[in-house]
Parts: sequence; C-alpha cells; structure tokens
Amino acid sequence: MPEPASLEQIEPVATALLGSPLTSLDAAELVLNRRVDAKEKMITQMIFGLNTPKDKFAMLLMEFEIEKSMKEKGMSDFGTKNPF
Repeated sequence: MPEPASLEQIEPVATALLGSPLTSLDAAELVLNRRVDAKEKMITQMIFGLNTPKDKFAMLLMEFEIEKSMKEKGMSDFGTKNPF
C-alpha cells in the first residue's frame, strides 16, 4: 500500500484545484480524504466563497483536523447523511 501524501505534496495540487469552481470539490476530497458532495453546505461555502485558493485550503485543513478529532471520539458520519 502506498504511503499517504504529505501536506507539502497536497497543498500545491489542492490550491490549484481550488482556483476553479469546476475542480473545487475535487480539492475538498483530496484534502479531507473522503467523498464530498455538493449538498454539504459548510464545505461548499468554504470552497465556493470569495476567498483566495490558499484561504480555502487553510479552511479545509481546519475541517480535516476537526473531522479527525471527531473520528477519534467515535463519530464518523460526515457529509450529507442524516444520523437521525
């Protein structure tokens, strides 16, 4: 199994993808390491806002860390799936 990509490897690719609305969801999937749906309001607000691609990348990194922390606490349902 290949070694996961480092942050240094992901950043330039994700930042370039975040520069275009057509590839922003791909960038979110790359950074969050999961499937991202356009129905995810919080993620779409991050990636389709007026921020620079670098700012969008930073916000996605913060979201990644939050999701990672939640997974460690036993929560693993992210995205559009309703847990109720």
